[in-house]
Parts: sequence; C-alpha cells; structure tokens
Amino acid sequence: MAEEQTGSSGNGGGVATEKGNRAQPAEPAASQKDSLSVTDNRTGETFEVEI
Repeated sequence: MAEEQTGSSGNGGGVATEKGNRAQPAEPAASQKDSLSVTDNRTGETFEVEI
C-alpha cells in the first residue's frame, strides 16, 4: 500500500505543481481571472478552476 500512496501523491503533486507554476504566472498576470489546478490523488484526474 505504501507504493500506491507514494505513486499517487507524487504523480498528482507533480502535475499540479507544473501546471500551477507554468500556467498561472503566464496568463493571469495579463487578465484579472485566476485559475487553480486541483488533482485527485485517487484517480489522477486534474481539474482547472477559475477563481
């Protein structure tokens, strides 16, 4: 079970970090809308939410 948690958390965290660091500073700096990337560690799905 430790392997599953490490793989899911590491994969999910990496995806969220990459999208957050690359997408947010580039686009929202020019526009007033901010976006938030959320990754479900169980399924690996990534969602982008405008806030």
